[in-house]
Amino acid sequence: MTIKKDMVSVIIPTSNRYEVALENIQNILAQSHKLLEVLICDDSDKEYFEKNSESFRQKLDKDRCKYFYCARFDAYGKKDYGIARSRNFGVIESEGEYLVFLDDRITPANTESISIFVKVLKSCKEKVWVFGDKGGNKTSFVENFSAVRRSHIVIAGMFCERIDQYGGMTREIISRYTNQGFKFKYVPEAKGKQVCKSRGWDKKPEQISQMGTLLNKLWGK
Repeated sequence: MTIKKDMVSVIIPTSNRYEVALENIQNILAQSHKLLEVLICDDSDKEYFEKNSESFRQKLDKDRCKYFYCARFDAYGKKDYGIARSRNFGVIESEGEYLVFLDDRITPANTESISIFVKVLKSCKEKVWVFGDKGGNKTSFVENFSAVRRSHIVIAGMFCERIDQYGGMTREIISRYTNQGFKFKYVPEAKGKQVCKSRGWDKKPEQISQMGTLLNKLWGK
C-alpha cells in the first residue's frame, strides 16, 4: 500500500448506533482539510448489523468512506470488547500520512479541527500524539479525539487488543507510548463535541477500578 502524503485517515469505530456515526461523518466531510478518507470500523452486534447495515452503507459517500465489519464472536456467539481491534483494523487499512481517531460519538465542533491537528503534527520533529478540546474543561489525554502520524503509531505497536473492557485503554496507551519516547500534546484550538452520551458512564465504578488495578500490576506499580 502506498501512503499518501498529507492525506488524513479518520478512523471511527462504531457499535450499534449508525445514526450517531452518520452525523459524525457528515461533520468530518465538511472539514476544511479536503484530502481525507473516513474509515468506519463496525463492531456492532450481529442482529443489529444484519438489520441495519445495508441502509447505513447506502448513505455513505462511496468515494471518501471505507466501511469494514470488524466484530468478533466466541463459540457461544458472545461479542468481545472490540474497540482496540476496530482501531487497529482502521490503521492497517488507512492510506493517510496522518491518522485522526474519533469515537462515533465525538465529532469536530468546527470545520478547522483536522487542519489544526495536521498543522501541529507537521511542526513537531519528535514523536507526538496530539489531542483536542472536547469541552467540559478536560485537558488530559484521551485517544477518542486525537491525531498521530501513521508511521509513528505503527512502529509503536498501535492499540492493545488485550484491553477487554471499558476503563483501561487510555492509561495503557499513555504508559506504553511514554516509554517509547512519545509526548502527548493538548491542542485546545482543535474543537470537538459529543453527538451523544458515552456508554462508559453506564459501567459500574468497580469495573473501571478493577481494570485500573490490573494495569497497575502489569506496570509494576
